[in-house]
Amino acid sequence: MSKVATFMVVDNKDLLPEFLQDLARLGIPCVTFSDCSGFGKSTLLSEESLFQSIEKIMSADEVKEKTFLFFVLDDSKLEEIKKIAEKIFGEANKPDTFFAFATDIMWMA
Repeated sequence: MSKVATFMVVDNKDLLPEFLQDLARLGIPCVTFSDCSGFGKSTLLSEESLFQSIEKIMSADEVKEKTFLFFVLDDSKLEEIKKIAEKIFGEANKPDTFFAFATDIMWMA
C-alpha cells in the first residue's frame, strides 16, 4: 500500500457534489479545488499568434472546468475511485467528462 496524490480535471461542475459525497464515503474527506480552462477547447483561440491567444486566455473570465487534488492513503481505492468517477462523469478521457491521474508520493509534510 502506498500513498498517492490524485489529480482530476472535471468538465461538468454540477456533478461534483455527488462525486465528493462518494469520495467522503471512501474515507477521502479533503479535496483542494482550482478553476481552469482547457487551452484546446477555449473559444478564445484564434488565428493570431500563439502568444496573443495565450494572453487572451490568461486574462479572460472564462472558466470551464474544475481541477482538484486529493490524497489517497490506500492506493487499493484507486480503481474504486475510477469506477465512481466514470459512473458520475462518463467514461474517462472522452470529451466533456474528466481526466485523472495518480502518482506516488515520495515525501509529504
